[in-house]
Amino acid sequence: MLISIGAFIGSPSNDPITINQSMLQVALTGKLPKQQLSNYRNRQGALARIELDNSRNIKNIDSQISLNDVNYDYIVQQILSSPNNSGTIKGYHGQDFLYLYITLKTTNTPVIIVEEILSTTASLKNFIFRITPTLLLVLALVPIQRAWQQQAAFTADASHELRTPLSIIQTNLECAIDDTSETIGENMNWLDNIKSETKRMSTLVNDLLTLSRSDSNEQMLLKENIFFDILLQDTLNIIIPFAKQNNISIQRNIKPDLQIHCDKELLKRLIVILVDNSIKYTPQNGIIKVSAIKSNKDIIFKVSDTGIGIAPQHLDKIFDRFYRVDEFRSSNIESSGLGLSLAKWIVQMHSATISVKSQINEGSEFTVIFHG
Repeated sequence: MLISIGAFIGSPSNDPITINQSMLQVALTGKLPKQQLSNYRNRQGALARIELDNSRNIKNIDSQISLNDVNYDYIVQQILSSPNNSGTIKGYHGQDFLYLYITLKTTNTPVIIVEEILSTTASLKNFIFRITPTLLLVLALVPIQRAWQQQAAFTADASHELRTPLSIIQTNLECAIDDTSETIGENMNWLDNIKSETKRMSTLVNDLLTLSRSDSNEQMLLKENIFFDILLQDTLNIIIPFAKQNNISIQRNIKPDLQIHCDKELLKRLIVILVDNSIKYTPQNGIIKVSAIKSNKDIIFKVSDTGIGIAPQHLDKIFDRFYRVDEFRSSNIESSGLGLSLAKWIVQMHSATISVKSQINEGSEFTVIFHG
């Protein structure tokens, strides 16, 4: 009996050539493919081999397809009544199958091979099932890769930030010692530069150390009950002289009895970061407003200024480490780009939220909400 490979009809989920080869192999060897023996529902194109006796009745069934006897009888009767030795048929419940009907010459045994034609939906489900382990592995690796990339970027940025003050210190130190005849007073300009950059580098190192500890969960919080209004007033009294040097006034609206459970030193650092940030980006004769009020159970802390503002496209990035808005800000204002990143971390460690609103040439407003 001739077998026409081209006569077989495939489907979106079955390759006709592969199907015919596999079906013919099953017919000749009497063995179903091993890769489809387990959990047939998660495979494509499950097979069944049906042997018939000389009276064309079912003699033996070896199957990966979950069908009852009635359905097998129904399929066999359809195939025997068909003029074709291969093609497609529908099962008892309307399921589509490919079939091959041959008689083995060696044993003169009629054999029918049936293979499922999976619907598009079933094919999609099977595809999803097969790729799920790989997908889960990829998803598991994404955070690892992101963490590695962030660590690499952090190291590169930190190295760059440290290189600048070190270079300035080295240059000024060389200038100071080049002329041995000059007195300390005559070299005071170089020494002042060294002092300034040393202080800057010390702050940067401390910030880097804090962020590094936060990444490794080594930073311990020492929380206690304090009055935020008192801490805010005391901290502002320290900062105000720096604002006055630039003719910037700080206006306060701080309500009393704002009790909060927090790490006092970290919260003081948060205040300094936000107010100092406003001082840096507010021109002379500008105004900074600091407020702290209670709303229901929440404490709302705001710092607003009349500074140069931030463009909308940068607002979602200013809390990123080492991020600077533009060349103007970075070249004219001394900043490590770590302050707001530290501020965000401190806020998160207190289960609070921080947000910013800003308009170019009108100023910015940072809002921290400590949830009660």
